[in-house]
Amino acid sequence: MATPGHLPIKYDDDAAFDLPELAAHLVLEDDTRFLTAGDTSVGEVFAVKFCPYQPMDADPVFAAVSKKHVAICKLWKDYNSGASVFKTIKLIRDDDDGVSNCCCTWTRDPITGVPYICVAGFDGIVKVYDIIQEKLVESFTGHGGGINDLATSPVDPAIIASASDDTTVRIWTLDPKHREQPCLCILGGEGHIAEVLTAAFHDNGTFLLTGGHDHRINLWTLPELPTECREAPIQVHYPHFSTSAVHGGIVDCVAFYGDYILSKAHQDNIIVLWEILGFSSEDPPPAESIAPLPQIPRPHDHPATQFTRSAFVPTVSAECPLQYDRRMQFHTPKCGEMFFLRFQLHLQPDQHPILVFANPAGEIFMWDLERVRAYNDLMSRINDPNRSKNEPVRLPKWLGRLRAPNNGKPVSSGKGSQRGSQTPEIDSNRIVYDISDINPRNIADWQARYSVTDRDHALEPHSRTEVDIRGGDFNSGKGQKGGPRRYRVVKDPLVGRQASWSPGVSGVWLLGVRI
Repeated sequence: MATPGHLPIKYDDDAAFDLPELAAHLVLEDDTRFLTAGDTSVGEVFAVKFCPYQPMDADPVFAAVSKKHVAICKLWKDYNSGASVFKTIKLIRDDDDGVSNCCCTWTRDPITGVPYICVAGFDGIVKVYDIIQEKLVESFTGHGGGINDLATSPVDPAIIASASDDTTVRIWTLDPKHREQPCLCILGGEGHIAEVLTAAFHDNGTFLLTGGHDHRINLWTLPELPTECREAPIQVHYPHFSTSAVHGGIVDCVAFYGDYILSKAHQDNIIVLWEILGFSSEDPPPAESIAPLPQIPRPHDHPATQFTRSAFVPTVSAECPLQYDRRMQFHTPKCGEMFFLRFQLHLQPDQHPILVFANPAGEIFMWDLERVRAYNDLMSRINDPNRSKNEPVRLPKWLGRLRAPNNGKPVSSGKGSQRGSQTPEIDSNRIVYDISDINPRNIADWQARYSVTDRDHALEPHSRTEVDIRGGDFNSGKGQKGGPRRYRVVKDPLVGRQASWSPGVSGVWLLGVRI
């Protein structure tokens, strides 16, 4: 299995483990007056995505999509100076009847490289805009229902996928060779039996994840896409993996993390990190002929096969009962019945992988996956029976404030010092020699956020930013005693819809919220 590369653990590099802080907010123009008569829905930003086709050191540009608007904005890098951090550089309005957009993805002209933004929604049409010329350059039609998600191939930006209410996913191309038939492939058949809400490409562009209202998550293997125009799209009827066992609700967000999978569903209040056993992107793509067919459950069937079918572990038994394996869970409270809430994983070379999610209660959560690995490695070192108890272990600052231990021993307060402090919070060299040197309350808090020994435990957020939705002026602050940072915003209520990370070194993130 191909897994994401890990950074060498540098316990002394505390800055590398710092998580971003909320710096500002942006309220876009209220678009309710552009809605059709009788539509009383509040204007809402459903999707935000940064443009990935910029120099790494350029001012990040992002698109924010509401029902009638596509706002193209620039984020100034000097936002700490107090100057305005956002500038709307383009504003596209779609006044077509029946339009209610909810998703977007960036692509670019395969000839000139000019960045395009693709948007779609209720009318089932993918619209491609040249943001430089502010004009519509393509409209892809064919879906028999609304479109809920768009994704761009990481291998070929001219290839995009659209997930639809018609239970299918279509693969489109911007290559002018296919102008007469831009739909290259349709993933349908026995994949989903209800609306498809989310789609995500693997880094190699060969595999596609989908999830939807039927509680299913499917892994599709894309066929070799045609290089010349053809009259009809390729039809793919069966995914190579399908399960409804991971989640008990509507699956509204999926993503790859290497060959691992991140997914969430409404009502679950968790994001799950899991793997398809036997699947490796380093292996040759599986043949279409071995895609498993749906089976009518029989009384003697193993329970797992009633909810999961896999080409990678075709049969299960008491000796080999699993076709997938849950590795980790992340706690996302207060989501309730609401769906269409998207997480995003920040995954850039030489930076920590960070998962971010916003819930409907105005809370923004982050998990640093490198912290999880570092913590479990640290605990293994401290508890290693072969380690000399005279060998000091430094506790990194990202673990937070330390309480005095309960063993009556002093905690080192300086290099070579034998003096200690018994104050409630210790901010010293953070040196310990044994697990008994650590206050049990500290350990309990760390276990809740970082320990993976119990896979049924959902990790609490490493960072929690609470946005005060009662209204008022924007006010940034550090919070008190390690509590959540609080901010006031002008509009309410805040509903986190999607998070997006900039591709540059700054790792700035942005949130789609109700306006």
